Amino acid sequence: MKICQFLKSSAIKRMLKHIQGLSIGWKTFFSFLSLFLLMMFSINLLILNYQKKLLREQIYTNISNTLENLSKEIIDNLVFFDPLAIDEKISLAASSPGIEYLMIIDQNGRIVGHTDKSKLEIYVNSDYSR
Repeated sequence: MKICQFLKSSAIKRMLKHIQGLSIGWKTFFSFLSLFLLMMFSINLLILNYQKKLLREQIYTNISNTLENLSKEIIDNLVFFDPLAIDEKISLAASSPGIEYLMIIDQNGRIVGHTDKSKLEIYVNSDYSR
C-alpha cells in the first residue's frame, strides 16, 4: 500500500516538475488545447443526445402511423373474417422498426390476429376489448 502511494506521489511530482519547467507559451497552448478538447467533447455529447431524441420521436411517429394505417386497412378483413389477409397485414406491420408484436382483438375479447400464431383464438381479459 505504501509502495503504491509512493509511486503515485513520485509520478505526480515528476509531472509537476515537467510542467513547471515549460515556458509560458507552452503552458498557454496546453491550457487552450485542453479547453478546446473539453468543449468539443461536450458539444458532441449534446449533438448525440439531440439526435437520439429525434430518432426516438421519429420511430414513435412511424409506429403510430403504421398502426393507424393498419387499423384502417384491416377493417374489411375483420368484417369478412379473412385470416390470411389479417396475417399478411400483421406480418407487414410487424416488420417496422420498434414494433415487437401486434395483437388484434375482436369485440368479444378473442385474439383474431397476432404475430405469435400460438396466441390466436385465445380470449383476453375483457378490459382490453372495450
